[in-house]
Amino acid sequence: MIICNINEFLNKISSNSKQLMCIDLGKKKTGVAFSDPNRKFSLASTIIKKTGLELINELRLKVLEYDVVGIIMGLPLNDDDTLNKKCQSIKDITKNLDFIFNTNNIDLPICYWDESFSTETAFEEVIPIIGNKRKQKKVIDKFAAKVILQDFLDFKNKYEENN
Repeated sequence: MIICNINEFLNKISSNSKQLMCIDLGKKKTGVAFSDPNRKFSLASTIIKKTGLELINELRLKVLEYDVVGIIMGLPLNDDDTLNKKCQSIKDITKNLDFIFNTNNIDLPICYWDESFSTETAFEEVIPIIGNKRKQKKVIDKFAAKVILQDFLDFKNKYEENN
């Protein structure tokens, strides 16, 4: 079930105390992060170096392994909040992911979230921990997913405080 509306997504996940998963899709690598069960903070998890159906199957396995209740899908919007070519590719992959989930009786809401500047922010976090540039590039995608998810969680928690 792909849900683009943030309010619908928040309503769908509100009664569960399970984890959210964030996916940062790239051309060659996909970063994955998870929230804690209380959905207060995000944790960088893994990088998947697969594409196509292999990637979708790996993501399906992660959903089952971590008992995920919803997915945040990073969407790289332009500076004026419009969609670009990469956004269409991500939406296509998301539709395929949703189809595979539905075929396997997995009913998960999926919400797109702006991932602008997530990689840059992730590099700022990673530089003090991992000084070597080559090592940074190997792990940056999962930290970018962590940044995207934390941005969403901060929004969600502030939204819930005010409502």
